[in-house]
Parts: sequence; structure tokens; C-alpha cells
Amino acid sequence: KEEMQSLNEELLTLNMQYLAKTEELSQSANDMKNLLDATEIAIIFLDNNLVVKRFTPQVGRIINLMSADVGRPLAHFASNLRYAHLLRDVQQVLDRLVSVEVNIETTRGDWFTMRILPYRSLDNYINGAVITFTEITALKRLEGSLQDNALFIESMQAAVREPILALDEQLRILSPSHAFAQTFGLNPAALLGQPLPAVGGGAWNDPVLVARLQRLLEADATEADEFDDLPLEADFAGLGRRRVLLYGRRMLHLGLATHWVLLGVRAVAEQ
Repeated sequence: KEEMQSLNEELLTLNMQYLAKTEELSQSANDMKNLLDATEIAIIFLDNNLVVKRFTPQVGRIINLMSADVGRPLAHFASNLRYAHLLRDVQQVLDRLVSVEVNIETTRGDWFTMRILPYRSLDNYINGAVITFTEITALKRLEGSLQDNALFIESMQAAVREPILALDEQLRILSPSHAFAQTFGLNPAALLGQPLPAVGGGAWNDPVLVARLQRLLEADATEADEFDDLPLEADFAGLGRRRVLLYGRRMLHLGLATHWVLLGVRAVAEQ
């Protein structure tokens, strides 16, 4: 009888431990499900045979998966991706254990960064692959906009007949007009990023000019700080002694000050 009671107590203890472990695993599973449901990243978990094990709701924007599709091969589903090598890439990750990353466009014009990684268990066993899709549509549109702006600026540089420079807050050249480069015998491409005081053999390193430009960059600068017909006499490399008349303007965007200024040349005369 005592042995039976002792055995029952041991069984009860084991049962309590089992229930506690089960509750812990259930809580972990619930936490993981809520985490995956809450994330904005589309994620697909596959086994070694490319069968769908789990996925987040956001996957529906890319591949037409439903909850009942768990357990079916990924090859059975069509995607909205303009990319024909998804299955090949997953198999490559499983074969080589090296992740793959590529930017992909969908048929709707959205962009995603797709990453495929091996699925590793806690004991470092490869048990499939994980595919993540991070949306980068806004970034791609910004990139396209910047490229368009760069082309526009380049065309403006060629079209503007007046020698002008756009300078940043460090007085580095952001955009020189072709007329500026031609007037002072300089290479437009070589001017980009150069500090103004270092251009032309130091001819532009004039304390008064630098001070006036720096004043335009200050937060409280106004239209009254802009200048016209500021004289500068200097020896310009390849040209000799010249006297130039300069003007400076704040560069505004939607009526607000930026960290850029415009420096223009009205006249150049030999000395």
C-alpha cells in the first residue's frame, strides 16, 4: 500500500511537471503566433521538401496562401512576383546553406526585399527554409524620384548660361553649371563635392565671401542677408588675375530655408 501511494505521488508530480511544461509550450506558441501576426513582414516557413509549414497574414499580398494550404508544396501556388526563380533560390539555400537576398517587383508595382535563409533548430539541424518579404515600395519610389531629379539637375546645368554654384552647409559644391566650369576652365565632374575655398587654386578662399555665404546658411538668415555685386579679385588657376562680381541667394523649399545656398557670377573682367 505504501509503495502504491509513493508511486501515485510520483505520478502526480510528473503529471504536474508535464502540465506546467505543456502550459509553457502553449504560451510560447501563442506568443509566437501573435508576434508573427503582428509583424508587417511577410514570412513563409518551409520544410526540406518546400512544403508550407506556416506563414504570416501579409504573405497574401504576394502569394495566394490560405490557412488550409499549410502542408501543401509551395510549387502549387502562383505568386504576384515578377520573378521566376523563387523555388530555385529556396533549393539553392537548402543545398548550400547560404542565404539569398534580392529586390523583387510585384505585378501590382510594389517592391519587396526577399531574403531566404536556412531554418535552423536549436540543435543546429537544418529543418527547412524561411522566406521573408520586406516592403521597400516607398524606398524604390524615392530612389526613382532622386534619379529623375538628378537628370533634371543635369539638364538644368547644361541649359543655364550663367556661371552658378549650389553649395551645401560646408560650402561644398553640390551642383556646378556648365557655364561656371567653362568660364573658369574647370572640369564639372571634378568640382562635385569640392570645398569652394579649395577651387581654382584657392582663388575662392576669400574671407568676406565665405562669411557672407555662411551667414546665408544660418537659421535666422533673411532676404536682407542675400548679396549682389560682391567684388572678388584673385588669381585664378589657368586664367590669371580676374575681378568678378558675385551674388548669393538662400535656397528655399516650399518657402522654408534649406541647408544650401546659391552663388552666381554676374561679370568677369581681367585685371
